[in-house]
Amino acid sequence: MLRSYLHIFLLKCRYFFNRNYFDKDLVKDPVFLIVNQFRNLVEQHFKEIHLVKEYADLLNDTPAHLNKIVKSITGVNAGEFIIKRIILEAKRLLIYTDLSNKEISFKMNYDDPSYFSRLFRKKVGLSPSDFRHQMKQKYQQ
Repeated sequence: MLRSYLHIFLLKCRYFFNRNYFDKDLVKDPVFLIVNQFRNLVEQHFKEIHLVKEYADLLNDTPAHLNKIVKSITGVNAGEFIIKRIILEAKRLLIYTDLSNKEISFKMNYDDPSYFSRLFRKKVGLSPSDFRHQMKQKYQQ
């Protein structure tokens, strides 16, 4: 219940931030609109779609152009943006569920759990099991 209230609170904060502090001219910029559409698509499809080319096809753009404009707005290329979202969800599942690493890998649409573990270790610096163990120790105290 507390998690739900926190989620609602954060959504309200985001709404007020966007309404009050967003640069109105930036919103009209076509580059910003494409990046915003990309962010929304990633949020909706990150479990199923992992390739920049597929997102570029959905946006009727080229992967190279999508990478360039996403990097200009967010500071990371489109592929890295997708991976960050996948890793964030994997972290959430590791902390809040009892799913195994293999189950999480399949849930994130990776057929090879060892590849997913290597990707997770490369991005986080810990294996999924070590991350779960460290978070459980950290938040039990």
